[in-house]
Amino acid sequence: ELMKTAYTITVDYAHNTTTGISAHDRALTCRSLADPTKTSKDFNRPGHVLPLRYAEGGSINRFGHTEASVDLCKLAGLQPVAVICELVNDRDGSMARRDDCYKFAQEHGIKLVTIADIIKYRQEHGFVENF
Repeated sequence: ELMKTAYTITVDYAHNTTTGISAHDRALTCRSLADPTKTSKDFNRPGHVLPLRYAEGGSINRFGHTEASVDLCKLAGLQPVAVICELVNDRDGSMARRDDCYKFAQEHGIKLVTIADIIKYRQEHGFVENF
């Protein structure tokens, strides 16, 4: 895999869910993955949510969406846990590219930040070492 994404094993939360595929079940799984009181016994494998591992040092060491999303959480003073997903194009179902993302953000009033923006912010504000 070109980007060397650190994939793990798919999971579903084992309590108060049905098949694991519904938006409700996947959201509950994501919330439970972020809960430090949950253990591996709280999850069924295989499942429908694919956890990814964050590379130490974050986006400065690996230019990836996983690291950038966790970096944003850390910069905001939140738990270092994030949920990411790909945007798809309405026209053909392909993965949205940068221009598509800018258009989507503008249409929906969403601020867009790039991985390069996060790296630059970290460097300019001293969030490089031991981050």
